[in-house]
Formats: sequence, structure tokens, C-alpha cells
Amino acid sequence: MKRHQRPPKPADRPTIIERVARAYQSSDLALRREGGIGDAEVLLATGMSAHTRRLALELHRLLYAQDHNAFEDARTHWRAFVVRMARREGWIVEFGNRSSPPSVKELHELADGVLKRRLNDACPACEGRGHPLMPGGTHGYVMALQLRQCERCGGEGRIGFRGKNPWWTTKGAWLSGEIDAMIEGFGKRVRRKLGRV
Repeated sequence: MKRHQRPPKPADRPTIIERVARAYQSSDLALRREGGIGDAEVLLATGMSAHTRRLALELHRLLYAQDHNAFEDARTHWRAFVVRMARREGWIVEFGNRSSPPSVKELHELADGVLKRRLNDACPACEGRGHPLMPGGTHGYVMALQLRQCERCGGEGRIGFRGKNPWWTTKGAWLSGEIDAMIEGFGKRVRRKLGRV
């Protein structure tokens, strides 16, 4: 940074999650000798933090760094986490005439559904824009937007997890929040390893 330039405002700085995602793609992995934190230091802190938070690292790689090579490992560990959580918490499916624990197959379906929704949560009706596309054009739709909000997503441009019944929808939304909490906790551990609490 040049002397006459001001340091960036805190809002302009990337979050630790963004820095880790960028470091995965970096070709400059030289350690900084004169202070400062480069991509190599971020990756070292990530590796040290992942020692106890492997699932969080795999979910981060998949969802934020767009590293689709991490899909199978993330999916396997995510499924195991969901099954463990259901057993520990004593989940009972209460819908209609049913009142019983979910099977492992059902829990895997729930885990996969949540992970797929997190990978692509854009509303298919408006393609994530919040307003429906206008009919016409060469591909069936003109890219101009209508003024009204999309009915399917309520103008948000994204849709949350919807299960096969209200119980699954509630658990799916909770699990999606757990993913956020895991990744946030992972980011805090990386920040601590970097010396920034």
C-alpha cells in the first residue's frame, strides 16, 4: 500500500470466510516474511483449524470455495452428522398417523436435500432475480423483469428447504442453520489461529 493511501474501511475488507475461499484459488503461496497475512498463512490457519472441524472445512470448501471435489467427503460426513444428531436428540417424525424415529434412509434423504438446496438456492421461477421473467424471446423468456414480485419466492430470489411434510421442512431449515453455525465457528477458529480474535 502506498503511503498516501488510506487503509480500507472495515466494511471493505473481505471476511475470513471470503479470504479462505480466495486462498484456495491462489497461486501465490509464499509466506510473508515482513508481517502481514498472505494466502499461505490463511491456508495454514485453515489446516490447523480443520484438525478438529473437518466437516466445517469440507462444507466451506463445497459451498463457499466452489470446490466440487469436496462433494463426496462433505456429503458422507454431513450425512453421518445428521444421523448422529437425530439419534442424540431423539428426533421423532410426527406427521399424520406417524409418530416414530426417522430411518437412516430418511435422514440421508433429509441431509442430501438440505445440502442440495444450499448448493443451489436460487428460485427456479425467477432464476434468483426476485421478479418473474417476461415470456417471449428466442429461448422462451426475455431477460427484462416484470415489476411484480415472484410468487414462488416472494421476491427474495431464493427458496429455502421444503421437505415432504412440515416436520421435514422444520428440521431441514434447522439443519441449514447448523451449516451456517459450523462455518461461522470454523471462521472464528481460523481468525484465532491468525492471531485476530
